[in-house]
Amino acid sequence: MHCLISLWDTIQSTLFPWMEEELDLLTEKQSILYLFAMERK
Repeated sequence: MHCLISLWDTIQSTLFPWMEEELDLLTEKQSILYLFAMERK
């Protein structure tokens, strides 16, 4: 389970900033989830 959580954290830290920069399509809910995930680190 720890491996899965680690993988998800890596995906979030790579994918979400890219999406926000390149596509500017993050919804408010997605932005909040992203910020929450970053604060958890």
